[in-house]
Amino acid sequence: MILGDSLKNLADIYFDYNLPIRTNETQTTIAIPSSTEDIQQDIAIHPNPVQDILFLGNNSDWKKAEIFDISGRLTKVTGVDGFSVDVSGLESGSYILHLSNKDKRGRVKFVKM
Repeated sequence: MILGDSLKNLADIYFDYNLPIRTNETQTTIAIPSSTEDIQQDIAIHPNPVQDILFLGNNSDWKKAEIFDISGRLTKVTGVDGFSVDVSGLESGSYILHLSNKDKRGRVKFVKM
């Protein structure tokens, strides 16, 4: 596949012993993303595992923190207090912290004790 190639697809759906029902044909074209503003940044954190407060080591001005459990469910959304995030209300386990501000995003895994 190269830039500009198109893929066409359709399907036949079978219900019980009836004749198949054909879906509409779709077409997908390989293209370059129109935006590259969402830049991922590595984040240093400590301590990990954490008890109550997770400290961020980067000198970035993060505004929003989203915490996801290991299954990908959003468990907490909060603001960032300086260079720390309060995780005291979380149950013990593994989590993924997504940080963002208007210009960039960052992601890091951590363990809550």
